[in-house]
Amino acid sequence: MKLISLIFTLILCLPMSRDKRVPVSLNFILERPSTIVVKVKKNNPFSVQREEKITKGLKSVPSFKHFTHHYKVEEVLYANHDVKRIKMGKDIIVHRADYHNYFKLHKMYYLEKVSRSRYIYYYEKEMDIDAVDQAIIYIKYQKEDNIFEYVVQGAYDSIHKKKDILNLLREIKN
Repeated sequence: MKLISLIFTLILCLPMSRDKRVPVSLNFILERPSTIVVKVKKNNPFSVQREEKITKGLKSVPSFKHFTHHYKVEEVLYANHDVKRIKMGKDIIVHRADYHNYFKLHKMYYLEKVSRSRYIYYYEKEMDIDAVDQAIIYIKYQKEDNIFEYVVQGAYDSIHKKKDILNLLREIKN
């Protein structure tokens, strides 16, 4: 009986991810007022790992490592109020969706030993961004950090869907 009790206690103490993955539709992405829709070409290098060092007083914690994607804007398909920040021919760097919150949660975990669960919104599609040279991406401008980030995880589509996306944008925005 003690062995069963010990095993049960160990299972309860194991760290478990409480994150909940939530799939979203293209309509969900396009209905957001902050969404910017851009046709892009990948730059070389495309994916770059960045490292943010974190210290608090004398305490040093593991750096926050994340990847950014580098593009050249070929066409702006839709931009609401952030149209001045993004122009054809401009190089842009795009951070992961919800970058600021991931950074904040990383600091909370290592500095305050607090772990929070979160909802991770993602766009399901059949395209792999690493397998193509051009794409249509769904991004937003994050004023707090002065960066572009994906609206949700996996917020990109094939350039072959451009006509369908433009039709859907006309339906939603009119």
